[in-house]
Amino acid sequence: MKKYVYLILALSAVGAAISAILLLQHYYPDSGPGSLFCGSGIVNPCLTLALSGNSTLFGMPLAAMGLLWHLTAVFIILIADYAGDRYYAHSLALLLPLAGAAVVADLALGAVLIATRLFCALCIATYFVNAAVLAALIL
Repeated sequence: MKKYVYLILALSAVGAAISAILLLQHYYPDSGPGSLFCGSGIVNPCLTLALSGNSTLFGMPLAAMGLLWHLTAVFIILIADYAGDRYYAHSLALLLPLAGAAVVADLALGAVLIATRLFCALCIATYFVNAAVLAALIL
């Protein structure tokens, strides 16, 4: 179980970075990082999705929720690593239902992408990161 802890940490850090880029693009549509990965102007599906009503839940951007999830995972793993070997099992047991919920949410968000016929590369990257975190937690 401990051998995958650093993989989960790295994946969560990558997920946090991607979510931060998506959040930046949500609030600043003309920002550079989002257009670097998704395109610019009218051909940017990430921007089109960010400006639609599908990008928020209860007034909070979905990218902020993703950033919160990934930073929570990073901090839980760092705390468990600092505390020593006896807390790894507890921290991973805490992360497992959270990662499962993230993957279930990603399935719903993937359905939204299919329904809107938009290909948001950064969104899909977060789906793969969440699936990899869940797989590493299960292994």
